[in-house]
Order: sequence, then structure tokens, then C-alpha cells
Amino acid sequence: MPHSLVQMLRGVPDFSPLDERSLLAIVGESLNLFWRAGSLIFEPGLPGDALYIILSGEVVIYAETGEEVARLGAGDSFGEISLLLNTVHRRRAIAVGDCELLVLPSRPSWRCCARTNGWRSTSTRSSTPASRSRSPTSRRPRPELAVPYPRKLLNPGEEISFDLHPHWWYFVPVATLAVVIAAAAVVVTVTLRDATQTYTLLGVAVFAVIWLMAFLVKLAEWRTTHFVLTTDRLIVRSGVLSKQNREIPLERINDLSYHQSLFERLVGAGDLVIESAGERGQDTFSRIPHPERVEQLIYAEIESNRQRTSGVHIEQQGPSIPNQIAELAKLRDQGVVTDAEFQAKKTELLSRM
Repeated sequence: MPHSLVQMLRGVPDFSPLDERSLLAIVGESLNLFWRAGSLIFEPGLPGDALYIILSGEVVIYAETGEEVARLGAGDSFGEISLLLNTVHRRRAIAVGDCELLVLPSRPSWRCCARTNGWRSTSTRSSTPASRSRSPTSRRPRPELAVPYPRKLLNPGEEISFDLHPHWWYFVPVATLAVVIAAAAVVVTVTLRDATQTYTLLGVAVFAVIWLMAFLVKLAEWRTTHFVLTTDRLIVRSGVLSKQNREIPLERINDLSYHQSLFERLVGAGDLVIESAGERGQDTFSRIPHPERVEQLIYAEIESNRQRTSGVHIEQQGPSIPNQIAELAKLRDQGVVTDAEFQAKKTELLSRM
């Protein structure tokens, strides 16, 4: 007889392609956690280190502004976005009633992600972690080295899907120079003696100070370089004192592709190429962490933006002109408007057709 949790996982679209053996392995590495009604499941700033599947109960996702953005029930999953990008969460999740969640720590979640070729989230853009060994509310946000993208630069109603900084490969040149300086200091210490050694070590120390200044400049550049995806646009912002900003509206993106050498695949870096309608046409962004996942998330955001924009356009269209004339006729028959007013308004509406 199939395991009950295996049967439940088969009903989740992201897991349905897996065979029973794979599902049993996932169940074996997962944990069942319970939250009482009103309990906090996660808050902004916590690391995304797990995927969650709701077995029973209901979970509500809130934006940082306190606005409700999603209400999830049994069979829904969340937590994949922060898990994929290895970032902290930007939303808050609260259990509406008593909830039972199946928690998949990062390792089995990654394997499942690879087999199913990416997640199809039923929740929101943000994701939710949980503590595997402590109370869900006992964890504290980890301090972030990077500077977050300024929220004051967002448009009203716009939200951040992810905010990335260059891959750590960005620091390889200065790290290589540090190794060379350290090796030089060792060689001088071993091979030279007396005053020659002293003066040579002083020269190495000067180079070390120069290296430190170069490293601090590089670190400042890294901290202030943002690759941001929002609900409306893609933003690339850089610069410590002077700022350079490049924005691409999601509706103008025509194509996405990425390139990774063999070594870049090993370290999880690569170049992302974006073709858009505009003067530049094609933009290449280098040292993007996990470009294949970033590409996938951008496509998902483009589709979400398209559906949302289409809905707004339909809403803005309002009643058709024939329907408006019919409503006016009813008002005329009821004596609310005169026949002259009806004819004048009818002529105005017909002129718009």
C-alpha cells in the first residue's frame, strides 16, 4: 500500500513526475512540523533553506507593508524562490489555523528541483523557511553583508522579487593578488637575511596596504551593485559615489539566454543575455549567480506581469458602448433623464465607435 505522504506528494504538480522510490526518499528526508493558529512561520530576513508543503490547514503570506498577497491551503507549496536563489525572505507567513507542514530541507529539495526542471509555485514570489530543530519563532535574521536595494526607488505598488549581487567570482582577481603577496612574504622570510630581508618585507607590506585599499574599493562596488527583479521591471544599478542605472520593463523583454563555461558551471556563475525592444537591443550581464534559475524566475515574473496587465486592461475597458446606451434607455424610461439628454449622450457614445 503506498505511503500516505507519497500519495499526497503525487497530488502536488511539482512532484507528480517522480516515481514512488524518489518520493519515498523525499519523505524520508523531510520533517513534519506543526504550527498553532496565529503562529509566525517566517519573517523577512530569515534564510531560505527549505521548501514547505501544506498537509493541512491554511497559511497567509503578507508583504512587508502588511498587505495580504496569498492565502494557501492543503497541497500548496511555498519556499522555492529564496531556496533557489539562496537569499533571505522578504515576506511574512502566518498560520491561519492549526497547520501541519511537510518541510523539505535544502538537499532533497534541490534534487527534486533538478528532476522536475524547476518549481511551479502556487503561492507568491517570496518563500518561507522554517527551523528544523527549534521553534519557528526562535530564529533570528542573519546579518547581511550586502546593501539592500532602496525601497524608496520603487514605484507605488511595485514589489521586489529578488535582489542579487555579483557572484563571489567577482573577488577572484584581488584574492589572487593576496595569495601572491603572501607567497612573496614567505619567500622573503625564508631566503633573505638581515637588512635585505627587513627592507624587502617593508616593500611587501606596502603592497599589502595597497591591496587592502583595492579590496575595500572592490567590496564597496560589490555591495552597491544590484541585479533586481521587481513585479514591473528588471533593474541593474551600480556605483559607489556616482550611480549608473539600467531598467528594462518586463513587457519589453523579448528573449532570455545564459552562457556558462565548464568552470562557471562548477562555481554556479554565468552571463545572462537579455534581448529587449529598445535602442540597445541586447544586454549582457556578467557574473550572475545561478543564471539558469534567474532566467526561470524572470520568465515567471514576465508571465505574471502579462496576466496582471491584461486583467487591468480588461477592467479599464468598462461596459461596452451598446450596454451603456441600453442603461441610458432604462434611465430615460424611468424618468431619471429626459429624452433630449438621452439623445445627446447617445450621439456622444456612438461617435466613439
